[in-house]
Amino acid sequence: LIGGIRQRLIFDSMLERLLAPLVDQGFAVHVYFGLQDLPNAKNFVSIRNNATEDPEFKNLTRSEMKRLIARRIAAVGACLMTFMLFPSQIMVPPLPEGKVFEMKLFQFNRKGQLETKKNVLRKWQMREALWNAIQLAERCLRMQYSLVMWTREDQLWYGNITSLVSLPHEPFASRRVWSKGCQEFGGISDKTVIMGRAAAQ
Repeated sequence: LIGGIRQRLIFDSMLERLLAPLVDQGFAVHVYFGLQDLPNAKNFVSIRNNATEDPEFKNLTRSEMKRLIARRIAAVGACLMTFMLFPSQIMVPPLPEGKVFEMKLFQFNRKGQLETKKNVLRKWQMREALWNAIQLAERCLRMQYSLVMWTREDQLWYGNITSLVSLPHEPFASRRVWSKGCQEFGGISDKTVIMGRAAAQ
């Protein structure tokens, strides 16, 4: 699952350092892509405001972008299963009030961060849509994935992902979660997460 904002997409390193190595390791790599088209989105980390959209994708229509991404993914031996491009902000219901909810999003409790809270929920709505697409594919193809990976659209991969060949064979692999050992902030890093099938559910 790859999800985020179109204008932040870093595709080349993802293709060369993540997808291609997984294919070389013997995995059948199915890609589920979800992006929001938000050219004027404000970044929580201000330095990201200096970034510009990849010229390869700039000004492409949804269909053009889907064809290009599908072709490049196929060139490394993987398969684009789903491509969702939302033309504007995903609508979210009014945010609940109360201490329990505030503690769940405690990082964004400063004044003026209401939109940031909504963006967190939009990201999870997109993940849910991609997860539903995965389950539909499993039913249609009469199979079930052994591993599910979530990664952000703006991850820059400096080296190939380590081998994942042993993960499906580890004890209780279906219920396990693996993530990067950095920027954990008291939990786990959600930049890139690998899950056994039951854990993903």
